[in-house]
Amino acid sequence: MATFLDDYSKLSVVRFVEFKSDASDCVIDTLKYLETLSGKALRAVRTDRGGEYLNEATNTFFKAKGVKHQKTAPYTPQQNGAAERR
Repeated sequence: MATFLDDYSKLSVVRFVEFKSDASDCVIDTLKYLETLSGKALRAVRTDRGGEYLNEATNTFFKAKGVKHQKTAPYTPQQNGAAERR
């Protein structure tokens, strides 16, 4: 399961993923969907340091879109509080 939370609007999206290896495709598809839905450009994404976010596919996507990828410090779920509570 992957959850996405917009800090500003508090919009929350939950996507189910069969395999963890499919998570990067899910992330990219969901972020594109949310950009289309909102009509706004994605500016920053905050993630924990999970392997599903730290890979070539997502890094390439973030660079191509000009998105700042904010990574929380290791073992500090407090930095990503609202998403962790979700």
